[in-house]
Amino acid sequence: MAIQKGEQWHCINPACNGEVRVTASSELEDGVNPRCSCGSVMKQPYSRPSLKTYPATAEARQRVQIPPGLSLEQFGNEHERKYKN
Repeated sequence: MAIQKGEQWHCINPACNGEVRVTASSELEDGVNPRCSCGSVMKQPYSRPSLKTYPATAEARQRVQIPPGLSLEQFGNEHERKYKN
């Protein structure tokens, strides 16, 4: 596991509640999290995943000529019905 400069880690022990900001990148064995000075495992704060829309999506809509206001799913369903028979 790579620990990168600037990352923040916190101790999972509620009695300790220690925090560390990494000042130099380093490597740990795979699957091993760093340990706090109290001996407990440290974890990174949870960050919610985000979805990204890429410019290629708009380009693909133009190339396939999907009408505005029609979702890709709706277009796919109509296309499937049209060419299934």
